[in-house]
Amino acid sequence: MGKKKPNGYWKDPKNILSEVRIFLEENPDFNTLPGEDVLRSRGYSSLGRAISTYYSGSFGKIRSDLGLEEKKYLKRGTWKDIDFVFSEARRIMQQFSLKIFPDNRTLEELGYSSLGVAITKYHGGFRNFRKTLGERQIQRERGIWKDLDFTISQAKEIMAKERCERLPTHGQLVELGYNALATAINHYHGYPTVRIALGEKSLDERQLRTFLEEYIGEQNE
Repeated sequence: MGKKKPNGYWKDPKNILSEVRIFLEENPDFNTLPGEDVLRSRGYSSLGRAISTYYSGSFGKIRSDLGLEEKKYLKRGTWKDIDFVFSEARRIMQQFSLKIFPDNRTLEELGYSSLGVAITKYHGGFRNFRKTLGERQIQRERGIWKDLDFTISQAKEIMAKERCERLPTHGQLVELGYNALATAINHYHGYPTVRIALGEKSLDERQLRTFLEEYIGEQNE
């Protein structure tokens, strides 16, 4: 949030209002003022504390004064609803143009820590959730996975994220929670084709064995 503020700065409501406007300008992905925990995760902890300590009525009042949408509070048990959680996950991916569902730390940085907590607490953790989300995504977007270029781009993104020099095997992709990519390769392209497209031309004995096992496995399905 820049240089240190002078003594008494945060006690002035006008300064707090000004800083909230600056926050919203610098973080256009928010259409309203988030809570104190989200402000802290974005590096605005002083602003969050000032609102809680010095602004009359706290967060609800400042949203009203600025004409912002009031933060919606969900009914008890909503985060246990898997369909709601999947809907939120897809919405966030679309909002931030994410091709792969992010990890917990990224969700916190984006201001969606509650979703991360729900996935961990109620829906089997990120690996299981990502796998199930991928299965649903591939059902909803079956056509896009038939595009080899799209599949290759997804493979490259996952390899970079997981720091893999080569495309993981089918079993490894599933284990890592990338079931959508694993299924798409198996159903539409084949691992040999994708590996060649990724430039994996030189294979040692172990990698060649994996290559052949994948090919044989595809023929048996």
